[in-house]
Amino acid sequence: MKRRAFITFLGSAAAWPLAARAQRADRKRRIGVLLVSNAEAESLRREIREGLRKAGYAEWQNIDFEVRSAEGRLDLLPSLAMELVAIKVDVKQ
Repeated sequence: MKRRAFITFLGSAAAWPLAARAQRADRKRRIGVLLVSNAEAESLRREIREGLRKAGYAEWQNIDFEVRSAEGRLDLLPSLAMELVAIKVDVKQ
């Protein structure tokens, strides 16, 4: 249960900066997610999606996910993080 509460908090925390920005409401937001492995990627994505949905966001309507996975190779994390920064995602998790 603690994991679910944390993921819900994470989804809500990801939505908070989006809601706080005084920009056009119709602009699609991009959320960058950096994973060490793909083991729990779908579960994490589903729970983040649920938290954002509760905050009024819906994937493909007003948010998109940019997911990068190092597939267990820690040496890839810096370059994947730089890639997310380069494409200018709105939120990084």
